[in-house]
Amino acid sequence: MRLLRPTRFYFSPEPSEGIIDRDHPDHQWIRDKSQPYASTDDYGLIARFNDGTTGSVVTVLAGLGRNGTEAAAQFATSSQYMQLIKARFKENPNRPNIEVVIKVSVVDGRTGSPSIEDAFLW
Repeated sequence: MRLLRPTRFYFSPEPSEGIIDRDHPDHQWIRDKSQPYASTDDYGLIARFNDGTTGSVVTVLAGLGRNGTEAAAQFATSSQYMQLIKARFKENPNRPNIEVVIKVSVVDGRTGSPSIEDAFLW
């Protein structure tokens, strides 16, 4: 969480436990905790960026819950999903840093396909 502090999308700590958009703080992705875990949408964050603190490239694949984390890993390792990113940023394909917020629907414990909620390239 510390490495994501300077990025546009970051995880908020408890009690809200969500993904926040630094440019639009009122825009948050939060799991509905009033619903059973096996029946609520989850969110994940995929990021790759040069970090000034470590002096190296950082890769983040994480979710608010288990389903969001699995979806982030599935998204980042699938050529099909990576093509969606390339298509979205076809005008600026050579930027080295990227963040993607994804959503995954969960119904009766089954995880659906991830979809892009927002993305940022710099």
